[in-house]
Formats: sequence, structure tokens, C-alpha cells
Amino acid sequence: MPSMLYKCFKCNKDIGSIDVHYIGSADRTNMICSTCLEKYKMSKKGMTPESDDYKEKPIMRQEQNVQKIQYQCQGCNYIFHVKKDSPQKHLCPYCGKDKLLIKQHLN
Repeated sequence: MPSMLYKCFKCNKDIGSIDVHYIGSADRTNMICSTCLEKYKMSKKGMTPESDDYKEKPIMRQEQNVQKIQYQCQGCNYIFHVKKDSPQKHLCPYCGKDKLLIKQHLN
């Protein structure tokens, strides 16, 4: 008796029941082949496939020398940081007031 064939949702190939894997959430489950599953696992770990060799993705790092200013809201006493060169009006993110006290400059 022939085994059932399923479609991989990534590569759309027909796969046998032995090669079927399931990924997804509680609401939605997808059938995926072993090859695509390995690529999926690698992408979750921060790796990308390039011609069947996996290379690490470069990690984007924030600038180390960003100057920040520490503020304290005079309305609710919330303390927060804002980049020194930020073009936005400095408001308390907690209560929205603009009555702020500069606590210190951070590098």
C-alpha cells in the first residue's frame, strides 16, 4: 500500500509520511520537510543558508558612544533616558508631562 504524500508548506514538494514534521502554534500547524525544517531551525538560531552552507548573520550593534541625558519627571518622579541629539520634544513617557529635571548626562 503506497504511503500518503503531503505538501511541504515552504518548498511545496511532495513528501512521504516518514519525512513529515510539524511546526507552528496551537491555532495553526504547518507540515514541513526535513530539509526545510533544518533551514528553519538555523534561521531561528540567527544563521542563514547560503548555497547549503550556513553562515552566521552579522549582529547589528548599537553605537557604544551614544550620549544620553537622564531626566526625572517633576509630575510623577519617573526617571528615564533620552538620546542627547533626539529631535523629539522631551516628554515623560509615563505621564506625558514636559516638566522635567535633568539628573545627569550619560556617555
